[in-house]
Amino acid sequence: MERIEYSKRATLGFFIPGRRGFTDGYKKVGRVRGMDVWVEDVDSEGEYLEVEVTTNIDGRYKRVMVVSLERDGQSYHVNLTQVDSKFQGHGIAPMVYRYICKKLGIILQAGRMQSPGGRHIWNMVSTYKDMLVLGQRGKKGKIYRLEQGPDGELVSDKHKVYDGGYSYHVFCMYSK
Repeated sequence: MERIEYSKRATLGFFIPGRRGFTDGYKKVGRVRGMDVWVEDVDSEGEYLEVEVTTNIDGRYKRVMVVSLERDGQSYHVNLTQVDSKFQGHGIAPMVYRYICKKLGIILQAGRMQSPGGRHIWNMVSTYKDMLVLGQRGKKGKIYRLEQGPDGELVSDKHKVYDGGYSYHVFCMYSK
């Protein structure tokens, strides 16, 4: 996996449930720490999922976080995760990753390039006792458990997770 730089500033605006042509395909799947979690099966075949996390502000649904997922074999590749600037630094993204893995019964796959925020999210997911974070060198390599690293990045005693000069895949799943 490669490191990239990505702007932390994000203003996600508001979500209007059932808005024709925009949000009418989203279904509320539950709540996590008082926030509503909405999921849209973009192509009706489960190949692309969009996740919206909202909070109620003055009767309106403020977007807290958005996640774009694309099926990649047995897992869903995280194409993009954004957290509204006002909600960053509260541990929302790792909590949402855990929630969607548990609620939807899916395996998430980290993006092949990660910003400092993305690396931090995956590092924090590894701290949950009921989440399994695994790494695989190449598509056919052995799978190893990854651990929280001291510098805010996942670590392995078998391979270099970041900037190793080879294809490295990271996955997480709920395991209770």
